[in-house]
Order: sequence, then structure tokens, then C-alpha cells
Amino acid sequence: MNSIPVLASLIVNRGDLLLRLVESIDYPVDKFVIVDNGNDPGVKEAIDKLIAERDNVEVFRPGKNLGVAGGWNWVMKNYEAPWWFIAGNDVKFTPGDMEKLAAEAWNKHETVGKFFGNQGHNAYIITKFCVDKAGYYDENFYPAYLEDCDHMYRMQLTGVPAVNVQDCNIIHGEAPSWGSTTIYSNPHFRVQNGITHGIGFYYYKHKWGGVNAKETYKHPHNDEKNDPKDWELSEDIRKGTDIWGI
Repeated sequence: MNSIPVLASLIVNRGDLLLRLVESIDYPVDKFVIVDNGNDPGVKEAIDKLIAERDNVEVFRPGKNLGVAGGWNWVMKNYEAPWWFIAGNDVKFTPGDMEKLAAEAWNKHETVGKFFGNQGHNAYIITKFCVDKAGYYDENFYPAYLEDCDHMYRMQLTGVPAVNVQDCNIIHGEAPSWGSTTIYSNPHFRVQNGITHGIGFYYYKHKWGGVNAKETYKHPHNDEKNDPKDWELSEDIRKGTDIWGI
């Protein structure tokens, strides 16, 4: 049985669900990396508990929210591996989910870019092959949303395939508001997300000539000199989206 080289999770709030995620792990993991993107006391308490109980937990506290794209990029840049398993702190694996995804990744990581279960980018595997061909996530999408759509389109443009792994039953969120508990658990984040998500859509359309699934450009900003995998951080965009207060 080949273990998972790196399992990584970004977190802002809901440390209790991080503990739920860890309790659902039923497959060997070499390193469990937590990127603490917030300053929530409940998250710190949960992380301290995990560090005390497990010897494979590593924590990075950047002191400033890296965002989803930035957090994922940080993990891939700082942990050398053939592939990385990324899981939101608010997901829960059911028995066998991790084994199915890991088996596919070990068999095909040299030719496939991503492996998905039933929850899309909320719990998935990305390979070094994918990063080499399609690049890192565009951190102009901040702090969350559309970075995954942008990256999937870049994979399409650069000929990098993805695989949907069958018979996974990963759970995302909790009743009654299934989905992102980061937003549902914090009214302020939910309001601010309405603003930052709108800016993300504006940037996406400018970059690709249409919203996700309706792109018209083959090169970023319709400039043939731009490689699909490349991007540059815009300070002006970041000023508009850095409003969550973390």
C-alpha cells in the first residue's frame, strides 16, 4: 500500500470540522499539512489537539490570509512530491474514498493532472505533471472562488487530462447548509464574498473573454505572447479583494 505523500488542508474557521476531517482519514498519510489562513481561537485549539495526538501534522501560519490559490500554491512549492491531496477542512471522507483516489494517483500521476471524487476541488489530487504543464493557481482570484475554474481551463488549453474517480462519497459541509462552512458560519465573510466573487468574475472575463465555461480566448488577455499557464499578481485587484479582514 503506497501512502499519500502529502494531505493538505486550508482553514479559516470551524476547527471542529477540521477534527471531523482528521477522524475520517482511513488511509496512510506521510504528512498532514495545515495552512491556518485565519486567526480563529477554535482553529488554534483544534490544531494544538492534533499536534499533541499525531506525529505527522505540520502547520503553517502565514500571518495573513493567503487565499485558496495562494495556500494551495504554498503547499505545492514547499513540499516536494509527485502529487498532493488537497482537502477542505469542512469535508469528511467515507470509508474507501481516500484509497480509491490514491490508487488512481499512483497509477496515473505521470500523465494525468487531477483526480476528483464526488466533491470537485473541495477534495482532490493534483500532480506535479499538472503543475509543470498548466502552472500554479492564479492568485488574482482572492481569497476564494474561480481559481479552480481558471486552472481547469488552463489544463484544457495545455492538454492536461483529469480523471473522475468513481464510487466516492465524500461529504462537504454539514446540514442544513451543505457546502462551504467557511462562509455559512460567518455572516461577515458571506457578505464580503459577494463582493470579492464579483471582482473575480470581472477578472475572469477580462482574462479569458467570457465567464467560466464560456471562455473565448486561447491566451490570457487575448495576447498570444502570454502562455496559458502564466499569470502576474495585480496589486490593484488585490486591493479590491483584500476586504475579509483576515
